[in-house]
Amino acid sequence: MGNMTKSKHRDYFNMFEESADIALRAAQALQHAFSSDGIDTNELRAIKDIEHEGDLHVHNSLKVIEAAFITPFDNDQMMAVLNGIESVTDSIEEVSADIYRMRIKNGDKYVEHFLQLAVQSIEELQKLMVTLRQFKKDSKELREHIIEVNHLEEIGDQTYTDAMYDLFGGSYEAIDVIRYKQIYEDLEDTLDCCEDVADTIEGILIATT
Repeated sequence: MGNMTKSKHRDYFNMFEESADIALRAAQALQHAFSSDGIDTNELRAIKDIEHEGDLHVHNSLKVIEAAFITPFDNDQMMAVLNGIESVTDSIEEVSADIYRMRIKNGDKYVEHFLQLAVQSIEELQKLMVTLRQFKKDSKELREHIIEVNHLEEIGDQTYTDAMYDLFGGSYEAIDVIRYKQIYEDLEDTLDCCEDVADTIEGILIATT
């Protein structure tokens, strides 16, 4: 019976890991979309498909959790983690949708930096989900990843401040001010969503250790 329980726990943790993998693929696709001379619309379409895959994964995972008798920690907490990671993926899809809607043709140094921060933050979430399997034995590494996600979000806040300062400095055309303001806000939201997931895990640690 004990082995069965452990196996089920591994399956639950795999749900988190797979969600983080999907979010990272979306972020990497968005980064690749900006890596060519112009926006790669094929990558934007791929992000929509990835986001749909994430929705299905979370929907199926939540059904399993709702029906479960024994879970590694509280069902509501598990759902919060899954929904939090889904919000990260959704926020990336929102960036790609705004790029298309507003006919943005190129990024800038701030978009590039935001995307780098987003990929790094989600990579930390990936590590966090893998390490979460050992949450009852050793929380030190978990807390290190949580701190790093929070640190990256703080860098994102400063990047947003710098980007907005330059944006309203008078060198941008009015239409580009509208466009880039929205994209900066979208990308900052992605980092906020990553921080929300890290904060949720921190809350679980406090409640269970």
